[in-house]
Amino acid sequence: MKLFTLVSGMAMVMVAGSAGAQQKPAFEAADVHTSPRSTELSMRIVLRKGGRYELHNATMLDLIRTAYGVNEENVAGGPNWLEFDRFDVIAKIPSNTSPETSNLMLQCLLADRFGLTVHNDGKSLSKLAPLRKDGGPKVTTPAIVVDHVNRQPTANPPDLKAKLLPLPTAFQVADIKPKDPGAKAYRPMTFSGGHLSAPGLALRYMIMLAWNLSSSEELAEAPKWITSTQPQFDVTAEVPARVLTENDIPVPLQDLAPMFQTMLKDRLKMESHFEDRLVTAYTLVSIKPKLKQANPSARTKCMQKTVPAPGSVVPDRVVTCQNITMAQFAAQLQAIAGTLYLSFPVLDGTNLDGAWDFTFTFSPIPPSPASNANATTAVPDALRVATPVASQAPLARTSLFDALERDLGLKLDAQKRPYPLLVIDHLEEKPRQN
Repeated sequence: MKLFTLVSGMAMVMVAGSAGAQQKPAFEAADVHTSPRSTELSMRIVLRKGGRYELHNATMLDLIRTAYGVNEENVAGGPNWLEFDRFDVIAKIPSNTSPETSNLMLQCLLADRFGLTVHNDGKSLSKLAPLRKDGGPKVTTPAIVVDHVNRQPTANPPDLKAKLLPLPTAFQVADIKPKDPGAKAYRPMTFSGGHLSAPGLALRYMIMLAWNLSSSEELAEAPKWITSTQPQFDVTAEVPARVLTENDIPVPLQDLAPMFQTMLKDRLKMESHFEDRLVTAYTLVSIKPKLKQANPSARTKCMQKTVPAPGSVVPDRVVTCQNITMAQFAAQLQAIAGTLYLSFPVLDGTNLDGAWDFTFTFSPIPPSPASNANATTAVPDALRVATPVASQAPLARTSLFDALERDLGLKLDAQKRPYPLLVIDHLEEKPRQN
């Protein structure tokens, strides 16, 4: 299967590089922009009914491997930011477009908006390395070589809004009522045919989802009757058809955020605004740095893997970063560590110039229960089972803070600084009648 994917991708590259080749199909309209800040580190692909193709939080490497149907190890060359900078692509395509055709459309977009040019490595199809003597996996030579790509896409066309309509921001029908006191303690969330059933949703969780808050610390001045787990509501709703995905794959919850926001404003009369408030956040500082000077031609990236941690039920997380500046590392640290450690983005205060290579190992669960405050934020019954709890914390090993100091000679220094928090101006306890 891997060889078939490689051959298919190479066929696309040869078509792309052939002089006079027939014109590739193109998206009817496309919005291309830099991805907003996120605590997610992976690409998300959504193909919606009615002809809407979406790639979210994608690196240029993600875009290239998707467009040409190859694995990431089969893409060589290109600038060092190929695996670091992230982009969103939202495009209009004809209904029932095949995956092969949508890949060709993405190739066309990358060439048009980013000036991407590639060529195929002639050795790729014929030289698949044999199984290593030590029993390791087969290694393939690069299938695609990136010759040129611009770091910034060209501007979106002025008539984009007329061609690419925004998604609906409200449920077709929504029912919200206090959680049934006689219901089971655990009830899964279900999504089928556009019908959402979400029992036991904590109000704080819905607010965080609706306003895209990374942690509960980003919510300020909530009414005293709102706790991390109470009150809870049972929500059922019909999702508009244009939001639904092909093959009836459940719609990601973050895609329903605008609809939850509309529902809370309508049914609970919620009024709010964002306001800069002083928060305790972290700045990365240098103590006795243990960093290796990087090869400037290497790709900028941080890779993660989990390894068993002796004496702990929580595996350790090993992070290896290469050719990364301290400013870039600080900007990614919240996503790497998670909001159990870092409620707010980290700033760089190391005063270390240049780019570096390094590795550090830590437990993704803070060893101190007191550091686990964000883990208690209530989530739907269906998701709560997967949420880390404070009772696991004593079994964790090295904290993020200790790992940075031990392995890298860096320290996270707590400081007060302004940050935009969501302030609730008004919120009713009981929903308006359905």
